[in-house]
Amino acid sequence: NGYMISISQRRVRLLKHLVMESDLFKIEPSIACDKIFSQLPEKSKGRRNSCQKISKDKFDEAMRCVIATSNDLKQNMSTDTQRLLSDLLSYIFTSFNSSESDGVDAKEIACGFTVLCGGRKSDKLEHAFELMDKDNDGLLSRSDMVRYLFSFLTVLLSISSCPIGREPREEFLLSMDGNPIKIDENTLSRLIKDGSAWATTQVFNSANHRQMKDGQECINFDDFADWYTKGGYTSIPWLELLDLRKWVLAEVQ
Repeated sequence: NGYMISISQRRVRLLKHLVMESDLFKIEPSIACDKIFSQLPEKSKGRRNSCQKISKDKFDEAMRCVIATSNDLKQNMSTDTQRLLSDLLSYIFTSFNSSESDGVDAKEIACGFTVLCGGRKSDKLEHAFELMDKDNDGLLSRSDMVRYLFSFLTVLLSISSCPIGREPREEFLLSMDGNPIKIDENTLSRLIKDGSAWATTQVFNSANHRQMKDGQECINFDDFADWYTKGGYTSIPWLELLDLRKWVLAEVQ
């Protein structure tokens, strides 16, 4: 029946404080993604078809590199801000690691992390699309599209539900009819997977100019963008949250 992503004003203010004091809102998505991929084992780098896993230690190191890149005056970030940002990033990593394995999919967490970076929604979507294009042919299959949308939805729901600072973990989501539904982490993980699969179905059932490749339906970025701007945004409006200027940084010009 669907659920609504609801992020309280207190969380928005806290996120605004974190991305501004850390200067994350100034960093380009491609730079952040490169920092994450730089922490992969040498044998995994450049292997577009492989499932590239990144461990928590390597992800933490990548985040330190991202922060060092984004802020030339890092001594101005308070200890409290560093702790809160670390808590948020750790929760995001955990959200991608529902199976509690040794690592998470590097492409998925890199694409999702761009939510916290600067830049336009369209730029983030296009860069993430290129990262998910494992054959480098400009096309995503249905399974690729699920991972693509899953990456963004995981980070957005992590922001909306994680315990951070004085904000406790959100234990309820609002259904589309306005009723609060109690959730736990397992339920949230299932909702993200189901939501990504449902959104992918909307894309492929409605988009024009789908292509066949190796017996699978595929779509290129231009056709995905065309579908979204011509009405797809009503199916997955949460993609608008990829542009921090529209909500977190609405008062910062």
